[in-house]
Amino acid sequence: MANYPLTENGDDVSGQNETMLLKNILFENGGVYSNGIYAGDDTTGSQILTPPFPTFDYNNFTVLLDFKIVSLPENRQAIIIGGLLWRWIGAYIDDGKIAFMANDFTIYDVSDIEVPVNQWNTLRFSYNINIGECYFYFNNMLVSAYPIDEFNSGDDPRFGNSHTGQGDTFKGYWRNLVFHNAASPDGIPLSNSLSNITVYRRNNDLFIDLPSNLKKVNITITDMQGRIFKTAELNGGMNTFSLSTPPKMYLVILHSSTGESRVTKITTF
Repeated sequence: MANYPLTENGDDVSGQNETMLLKNILFENGGVYSNGIYAGDDTTGSQILTPPFPTFDYNNFTVLLDFKIVSLPENRQAIIIGGLLWRWIGAYIDDGKIAFMANDFTIYDVSDIEVPVNQWNTLRFSYNINIGECYFYFNNMLVSAYPIDEFNSGDDPRFGNSHTGQGDTFKGYWRNLVFHNAASPDGIPLSNSLSNITVYRRNNDLFIDLPSNLKKVNITITDMQGRIFKTAELNGGMNTFSLSTPPKMYLVILHSSTGESRVTKITTF
């Protein structure tokens, strides 16, 4: 739908959208540099902003961005924000760790993953309304998965380097800002065909109830940093796992033999 390399200008190389708004920036080190100064308060501040995309699909999308920082910010700092008046999705650096936001902080999750400096990192947001969960990735690792019925976007599909409500602007480099009207084809397949599976926990036990006619479903249980601590092949009917010391949050990832998947986030506190 849109592809902005951001290595020498703000053009969409797909040819489908207008040029990005770029003010007080530099093209260097293989990307575009944002100086961390909020343009709403200071005329020297950097502004990086996409045009509104007339074909953006809030019900089915993937957003990807490479970014690099040269030092960790002292305070919480936006990396990329969707929406100007109503911030409906975004990513931050918070206490040196990657964090994700949706629906103007109705959802806000600070991960345990530290953001490396002086290297390119990749962010990805992916959503499909038929699944009803938004998936947040950092460096190709699934970090968070949250149920979202609808994005309160105010129909503002612009993406930029500032959280305008807080006067907060990214300091560092962007490159390869890409948008798809499809949910993450190279990530976890998003399909609701496994919605007839029941997943729940009781104390430290995890219960997965499969229809009796569903065969060869593989389960992977990971913490929010992607570390695997359980794999198994499931049979139809009720399957029970006893997890002696589960983390406070973990992901249950199910894959069927036909390539369909489901991800469920479990909270134990």
